[in-house]
Amino acid sequence: MVTVSEAQIAHACRVTVDLANIVIEPGGAVGLAAALQDHRHLDRGGPVVAVAGGGNVDLAALAKITEIGESAHG
Repeated sequence: MVTVSEAQIAHACRVTVDLANIVIEPGGAVGLAAALQDHRHLDRGGPVVAVAGGGNVDLAALAKITEIGESAHG
């Protein structure tokens, strides 16, 4: 089991916006946050899938989430 902080979840949301132009809500970014945070447990030879969903985020909340994600990871 991998645990993630709210800052790591916010960072995952930020990554999806910045790299894929996809908006996901924090609850839908938990799996991605775990993969980004502790990727040592992933099988390096196989595919990795993280289900990310939920675009039900208003713009003010998205701005705050991405700001937290940016400050948490530089």
